[in-house]
Amino acid sequence: IRLGGMAILFTGMGCWFLYDGLVGYPSQQAIADEFDAFRLTNEKDNPKWQDAWDAEAEKKGYPAVVWREPEDKWYEDLRHDSSSIMWQLAFGGVALPFAAWFIFLWVKSGKRWIEADDDGVHNESGRRATWDQMVKLDKRRWPKKGIAVLHYADSAEAATKAREALSKDAGEAGDTGGAVTKTITLDDWKYEQASTKAIVMAIESHLGDDLIIGDITEAKRDAEKKAKAEAEAENDAAGEGDEQAAASTETDADETPGETHDKSGDESKDAPAERVG
Repeated sequence: IRLGGMAILFTGMGCWFLYDGLVGYPSQQAIADEFDAFRLTNEKDNPKWQDAWDAEAEKKGYPAVVWREPEDKWYEDLRHDSSSIMWQLAFGGVALPFAAWFIFLWVKSGKRWIEADDDGVHNESGRRATWDQMVKLDKRRWPKKGIAVLHYADSAEAATKAREALSKDAGEAGDTGGAVTKTITLDDWKYEQASTKAIVMAIESHLGDDLIIGDITEAKRDAEKKAKAEAEAENDAAGEGDEQAAASTETDADETPGETHDKSGDESKDAPAERVG
């Protein structure tokens, strides 16, 4: 979906720029040039040349001049020099190759798929990793790029040895002593994002936290996000409560009559009782 969106975006941008450079800007500049020529010819001899131009513009379907603006603003938005036209053509020439590339990736991605089933994970290229063949999940690029690499061995026995080596001395990249021979890449740019995340979570549930390299599990991330959202909601509720309490206090203070004292400092009999609740 995202590749298709990018293909449509760059195609639209490229066509828009090329249209402006080849058709839009030159035709607008032609109107401005025609106006300048009409003004030069009629301004001195015809005191009503502006009315004459309005009639001519209406007849030809040109935009109307806003005469109340300064003279240097007349048809300013229709004036385009050669450099501005060149830039439109340049932008169009750059955008369309990108559009072609994204279209290619979009079409190609239609043939890509990855799936998790009861036995494990497999993709369109024929690679299959059963749950007991999985060794580690490298998520170092997952937080920023949405890329996770599943490492798996040719057999369950080899995977067990690789996991043991990994747990003893994982290192930064998760060294498994060369036992891992194959990988399956999960990329939420190439595959549907929600489904890719679901497969990653399924893999994590089978591997465990100690075999996840470079990042936390998605279950833990979701739990942290939920806790943060709940804490923010509680803070917002507490803040609203404090504001309401402050507003109530101000209202009570405004409505409470002033106290009177005699010279000896005794309170007046009219002083209000203490407010409770």
